[in-house]
Parts: sequence; C-alpha cells; structure tokens
Amino acid sequence: MDKAQVLSHIEEYLQSKGWTKSLTCKKTTYEKNYSPQAPQTRSFITTEKVYETVKKKLEAEVGAQTHFNTVINPYKDTDFIIAALQCINPYVYDGIEPDIGIKYSFQPVVRPIPEDEIGNEGFLKSFVNVGTVGILKDYDEFFVQLELWLDILALCRIHISRVQLELKTSTSAYDGVGLSVNVNGYDIGQANVYEMLLQDSGYYVLDFGFGLERISWAANSFKEFDLVTQNYSLYYLQTPTVTDSVKYTVLLMLSGVIPSSKKFGLILRNEMVDLFEKQGYLFDYTRYIDMAYDYYSKFIFSPLNKAQIVDIFEREKNYLLKKTIAAKHGYVKNVSDIDIEKLCKLIHTSK
Repeated sequence: MDKAQVLSHIEEYLQSKGWTKSLTCKKTTYEKNYSPQAPQTRSFITTEKVYETVKKKLEAEVGAQTHFNTVINPYKDTDFIIAALQCINPYVYDGIEPDIGIKYSFQPVVRPIPEDEIGNEGFLKSFVNVGTVGILKDYDEFFVQLELWLDILALCRIHISRVQLELKTSTSAYDGVGLSVNVNGYDIGQANVYEMLLQDSGYYVLDFGFGLERISWAANSFKEFDLVTQNYSLYYLQTPTVTDSVKYTVLLMLSGVIPSSKKFGLILRNEMVDLFEKQGYLFDYTRYIDMAYDYYSKFIFSPLNKAQIVDIFEREKNYLLKKTIAAKHGYVKNVSDIDIEKLCKLIHTSK
C-alpha cells in the first residue's frame, strides 16, 4: 500500500467536507468549529441507551454481524480477544477465502491494566469493542464508514464540534494508516485501513473500532467515572475497581473459564484473590455479578446461567477463604463450620 497516497486521499476528503487542518506538536488534526470544552449535560444517557442507538444504526446501515462468542482467542496473535479487528483472523490464519464486504461487531474484549488506571480516562479491564470491519478490493468504503460513525456519535449526543480526527501515519496492527477519533481531547476510537495479502490476493481491510463504554463516557461529558456508571444503571457501583474486577471475572466465566491452577483459569483465580483480599470475603458481590451478567450476556451466549455463575463465584470464594485461613491460622475442613465473620476480622487485623 502506498501509505502516503492513502493519507493524501484521506486529507483531501476531509478538506472537501469542510474539516479544518491543524498542525500542533508534530500532530495533524482535522476539526469543525472545534470546542475544546465538553458541554454540561442536563441528564445522563445510559450505556444501555447508547448500545441500543448504535445497534439500531448498524443494523440499518450495515446489516451483517460478526464476533467471537468468547474472549479467549483461538488464534496465536494474542491470548485474549483485544479488538473487533480480530474477527478477520479466520482469513489470516485458516486460509479461508475472504468474505468481501463490511460487517459490524459488538465484541467483548479483555485488556488487563494496572489497578490505578481503572476508571482513569474511561479505561477498563474488560469492555465492548464496537466497530465495523471489512475486507474489500479498494478503500473507497473507508469514507462511507467514516461518515457512518460520525453520524452514530451525533446520535449519541456527541456533536461534531467536539470531535478531532488525528491523522495516523502508522498503526500498531498490519502497518496501516488512518485516523484517531478524539472527543474533547480523549481518544474514543480509531478508523484504520490496511493492505493485506490473503490467499495470494491483495485486499484492503477497513477497521473502525470504538469502546462502547467510552462512547457513553464521552456522551456524558466525561463526568467522574464512578458517578457516571452509577447513573448508567449498567451496574451498581460502589468503587470502580470492584465493579471492573467483577465484570472481568464474569466475562471470563461466560467465555468458559473456570478458576484453576492453569493458564486462563489461573488468571481468573488470581483476579479473584486480588478482589477478595482488597474488598473482603464478607462483601456481597451478588448485585455486581447480576449486573455484569445481564450486560455481557447480550454479547456472549454462554451455556452458564446467572445462578451457575454466582455458584462458581461463591465456591471459589469459599475455597480461597479456606486457603487464607489455613495459611494464617491452621487447617479447617468446612468453611460453613466456622465463624467466618470473626475469622475474616482476625485475618484483616493480623495483616
């Protein structure tokens, strides 16, 4: 791909649509009557409402849908699914003839991050990567998809005057080019184009990806993340880290991961150990599990129902509690036979 030529076409298109070019700090951005300050919102728009709005538009304009029914990546590029773009992996790794056209995706993804970054600028360990991905013989559709996503953002109360499109001369995947979509200075998505050789033929791959929760966050003028998520009614939030951790564990369980001492099971177990040690074994996690299950079960169709997820969660909590008690105060046969509240307080005070 002649990257310079593609970038030139993108710039020509933006200028023809009235976008103003700005050069700052070695960055090239395009904007329309840009207002750097997020407006004051009179009412919250829930993530559920954002989801319904985006889905309705994508169903009408794109139609075809694709996604992995798991966050465990069956291919070798990453352990977890980290982006909707990976829906093209069957064509990259399995030698399947490419399915020409555009598809939309609501793909749950996992991107583990340090605890002190949770909620900061809307970052989460797990979220829904919504986007459109296409394999085509040319990249003209790039501009159609760009207009579609600008329309979607507007439908989600993100006015175009809040948007900056930052030119990208390279991408982390497949050495492409594209645009970073920023709202009031925050990156909420990207629009990329790559050239790839699939089954001995050259194709252009279009990759438009956004964080569903980040669209909600931007739509609500970047309010404090814990405050916003309470009002999203997506999950009742007491602290961002507890909610995010429970969402992450529930998503792994929906993907078929059970706590164990091996690979993904160990990742899940370590996350739960960290959660229980920080928040406590007596804390009632049920409402968090309920809301996380209701949210992610729209995207992952798991044979496990909510009661089974709660049961796995509780059994693991009891198992880890017994291990903790045994390490500090000696072996116990059955957690139900002991005064859990008394021992938990003893564990806490002896740390």
